[in-house]
Amino acid sequence: GAVFVSLDEGVSWNQYDLPDRNSIKFFDRNHGYIVGNTGLIYSYLDTTIVPVELINLEAGVSGNRIIIRWTTASELNNKGFEMQKKFDETGWYGIGFLEGKGTTTNSHNYSFSDTNPISGLNYYRIRQIDYNGTMEYSEILTVDFQAIRTFQLLGNYPNPFNSQTIISFNLPYDSNIELKIFNVLGEQVDKLVFEKLSAGLNKISYAAESLKSGVYFYKISNSEKALMGKMLLIK
Repeated sequence: GAVFVSLDEGVSWNQYDLPDRNSIKFFDRNHGYIVGNTGLIYSYLDTTIVPVELINLEAGVSGNRIIIRWTTASELNNKGFEMQKKFDETGWYGIGFLEGKGTTTNSHNYSFSDTNPISGLNYYRIRQIDYNGTMEYSEILTVDFQAIRTFQLLGNYPNPFNSQTIISFNLPYDSNIELKIFNVLGEQVDKLVFEKLSAGLNKISYAAESLKSGVYFYKISNSEKALMGKMLLIK
């Protein structure tokens, strides 16, 4: 006889020759399948399958950067790794992506460099993504970074946002800060002026209730420097 295998839930079937065997076993990311020579098909969840086995996950400071390194002992259907970050109670956001090796039984080394850490605690985790969209998260790494303080724009979160977002930045010293909002034509559509803010991490909550959906730019400046950021408003 013959064994027919379907990879699309029974829509189409392919014949597999089985010389000197009574059955076969194969698996995808989450399931194992056994096809019997009686024509019956059984499926089960195979909990022994580890899609990506991370080992030696670590993070450290190198100059003005934070380096995250990890090794995989093996990979199964691995599309890649998204590096995610947060620096306080603010939610996680992606800061980069590294391609995976697909399926391999060999060990592979990976590293990611965060060139924009903040002074203080930085939190990292890896979101591993399969080709079928399945995701798993690594443990959380915490790095205490003490850099030479500079006027540093950390972006806004969430982004895209609906009506309200938080703009974060570092100040090297106490200073007066001005925040302006511009549309894609360079026209100023909003302005917020703040009194003196303290050195270190600062966060400004911005409500864009009067603006329409679209791309906007924000400009933060003190007496010496101006920094620009881009945000997407979706209502």
